[in-house]
Amino acid sequence: MRRLPESLATTHILLCGLIFGSAIANPQRAGLLPLIALPIDWPASLAFNGLSDALIGFPRNKLLWDAAFYMVLGTIWFYWIGRVLQVFFRWATNTR
Repeated sequence: MRRLPESLATTHILLCGLIFGSAIANPQRAGLLPLIALPIDWPASLAFNGLSDALIGFPRNKLLWDAAFYMVLGTIWFYWIGRVLQVFFRWATNTR
């Protein structure tokens, strides 16, 4: 339980790298694969999807920007989910 935040953050960044790396390497075959990241990283999705079309004009670079954004904010999101769970479990085991 001590390494839960780091484990969740590391798992997220590795899976994001795999998902976006596959989409960037072969957009015809795996171009829709990053849609998996939308519901998982919903705070980042809400913040970024409205701005991405306005800020990024080139479709090829769009996947790179999306990958960077989701990797950074999504990893922070998962770290804090792990931290909240860690505090909750510590509290739950100490109250008995």
